[in-house]
Amino acid sequence: MSIFVKYPADCGIFGVIRRSGADRVSGNLVVRAMETIRFRGAGGLGSGFALLNNESMGLRVGGVFVKEGFMKEAMDTMESLLKGGQGIDTVDFRVRGGRLGPVNDLEVRIFDHGGLGPGINDIINKLNDLLWEGKSGRIYYWGEHINVFKGVGYPSDIASVYNVERHYADLWIAHTRFPPTNSPGYLPYWSHPFSVGDIAVVHNGELSSYGSHVNALLYGQGLSSFVGTDSEVAAYIMYYLVRNYGLNIEDAVKMLIGQPLKYVDDVRTRSLIRRFRWAVLDGPFAMIMGLYHNDDLYLVAMTDRFKLRPIVIGMDEDNYYVASEEIAIRAVSPDARVWTLEPGGYFIVSLKRGGVVSWGGRARG
Repeated sequence: MSIFVKYPADCGIFGVIRRSGADRVSGNLVVRAMETIRFRGAGGLGSGFALLNNESMGLRVGGVFVKEGFMKEAMDTMESLLKGGQGIDTVDFRVRGGRLGPVNDLEVRIFDHGGLGPGINDIINKLNDLLWEGKSGRIYYWGEHINVFKGVGYPSDIASVYNVERHYADLWIAHTRFPPTNSPGYLPYWSHPFSVGDIAVVHNGELSSYGSHVNALLYGQGLSSFVGTDSEVAAYIMYYLVRNYGLNIEDAVKMLIGQPLKYVDDVRTRSLIRRFRWAVLDGPFAMIMGLYHNDDLYLVAMTDRFKLRPIVIGMDEDNYYVASEEIAIRAVSPDARVWTLEPGGYFIVSLKRGGVVSWGGRARG
């Protein structure tokens, strides 16, 4: 008799945002939801959580994974570059979460910055170029409204390391990892979520367009170092579409999904798709984003044009939910109203704009 062990070739993803007027969502709820889909993580090769609050939590050049033996050099490099511009007076370092194998998790806080301009993104990119030489370190989140906890292990393992259950937030996204071709690493660098300036992304699937996105970001935006995963490039693309090019959230999502022009009637949307063709995600994927923009928080879910990866939406009196499987929603809200996205569809909900911006129709103009 032959015995076969099958590992599901999919990541597990989850997101939740509170309704306006409801209490903040506890980390305990998110951990319970993720534990129902922990089997999607291949041998505990990575899990993580991102929380976002509409109120500022103070600027962090957030989490920095640094290899043992490189700590002093990494801190000196970051302090020198950060104090060299943007009016930053004080940089505070502390190790959090304990050791993650051969990697330490260093949190960096900035004080007395007096308001940061767009140049902070260039500083972060330069720091990552320097830190990533030899895979010695990586800034894996930064912003004023976000905190990220991730590492190698199952969701409950990471939650235990960072005491995730003790945190409360307006919005959460979470992930348990099955490594695809574009993300073969096993250290915490490659765990999700990936974050760029108050935008966090998790996904399930694999972007066949990954290489073209890297080239577009390299030659179009000057980025020169990447960890190497689909969620990372999606986070960068969303950041530049919204922050640099001034697209609103729904238009940016339409660019990412990129419906064929023959299905798009709106002249403006057709023009945007032509202009931002480099941003279109291709390949099988389901993706969740959490982001702060224009004094508001957004939870976004989207799927590829053929819907080759599962994604489910839910809602109850307190929260809106997104997950790769219905069980993750039912575990924390048994009576939630649940539905699925159409192929090429998207769901957008805002904390302050009166709730749902889009209920999940096809991404047409």
